[in-house]
Amino acid sequence: MLRIEYDEARHAKLHDMVLDAQKRINASMQDAFAHMKPLFISSVSNALASAEPLRTGREYLLFINGMRKKHIASRYGEIPAPITGRLADSVAVGYAGNELYVVETAPYAKFLEGRQAEGTVRYRPHLARLCNTRNLQFRNVLLQKMHKHIQGKV
Repeated sequence: MLRIEYDEARHAKLHDMVLDAQKRINASMQDAFAHMKPLFISSVSNALASAEPLRTGREYLLFINGMRKKHIASRYGEIPAPITGRLADSVAVGYAGNELYVVETAPYAKFLEGRQAEGTVRYRPHLARLCNTRNLQFRNVLLQKMHKHIQGKV
């Protein structure tokens, strides 16, 4: 014969433990996201604003603020060459739930990542590549934060 008993006190305790674990995991993720946010921003912004890696595209003169400047464009597939710095300044990082997102808010950024505007812009996908360089570091930070929160050392 099978006998099933319901222990309300045990059930309530188990329920509280699960809720506590969920809160700790969420807190550790928020902590990790907050820690990594400036690293993602600096890594993408610095790559976009720098002259490195060397661009191999067409070389020409630009006139910016009345001054002549030699400019080497990026080729298809390379990180976009900086002209005004607007793309680098437009990098934003946020998180919602369990997802961290990195975006560029400059109006032309979507065309550089691959969505063509009537064939006028050759795309230069770079955002995912630059963010992927931080994946291992992000995973390590997340594990550290989770360990810290689960151990209750927050």
